[in-house]
Amino acid sequence: MMSRTLYILFVLLLCGQVSHAQQKKSPSKPSGSKPQLSTAHRPLPGEENPQPPAPAYQAEAFLGTWEWRSGTDVFRMTLRRDRFHRLPNGEQRHVLLSVHSFSRNGVLLENPDTDASVQKHGHSMFGIPYADWEINMMLADLTKKKSGKAFLTIDPATPNQMEFSLKGMEAVRIAVPGMPPLPPQGFTVPTRMTLTRVQ
Repeated sequence: MMSRTLYILFVLLLCGQVSHAQQKKSPSKPSGSKPQLSTAHRPLPGEENPQPPAPAYQAEAFLGTWEWRSGTDVFRMTLRRDRFHRLPNGEQRHVLLSVHSFSRNGVLLENPDTDASVQKHGHSMFGIPYADWEINMMLADLTKKKSGKAFLTIDPATPNQMEFSLKGMEAVRIAVPGMPPLPPQGFTVPTRMTLTRVQ
C-alpha cells in the first residue's frame, strides 16, 4: 500500500513539474493572436504552416530515428523515452536513451549489436531532459571505449532537423610510465553533424 502511495505521489509530482516548466516557458500571448493548435490538428493544403505545439513532455521533439549521411559515412541514432529509468544509485529519473551506429564505406565501425555494454544496458547514449528543444547526452564511443558529451539541438521552425555536436570529457592528462595508457584521441563518430529525422 505504501509503495502504491509513493508511486502516485511521484507521478503527481512529475506531472506538476512538467506543467510548471511548460507554464514558465510559454510567454503570454497578446489578445487577438492565434490560439495554439493541438497536436491532433494537421494543417490542410493551403493553410499556413503553424509552429509545432509545446511538447507534452520535455524533449518530446527528439524522439524517433535520426540519420546523417556524407559520402559513404552514415551515422544513425534512435532516441526513446524511459520515464522511470533506474539510475545506479537506485533513484528513478525521466531520461532519454539512444542506440547509435556509424558506418564508413559500408563497414559498420560502431555496432551496437555486438557491443557487450549496449547489450547489457540497452543504450549507448543517455541524457536527462531539461528543455524542450535542447538536450545533453553522454555518448559511449563503442570502438575507442571512451565517453563524450553530445549536445543535441532542434530549432522549432525545422523540427525534422537536429544539430549534433560532440566533445571530449577527459581533463588534460600526461602519459606516465607504469600508469594505464591514455584513451585514444578523438572519436570514431563525427563531432559535428546535422541529422534528419527518418522515422
